Amino acid sequence: MTRTVLLRPPAPERAAAERAAARAAGGRSRAGTRA
Repeated sequence: MTRTVLLRPPAPERAAAERAAARAAGGRSRAGTRA
């Protein structure tokens, strides 16, 4: 579900939020791995 929502709307805000979350988690999130 989350994947579809992230892939459907190409919102830069979502990507930024995922990056921030990955940074807060120590860069272990898939966003950190992707970036």
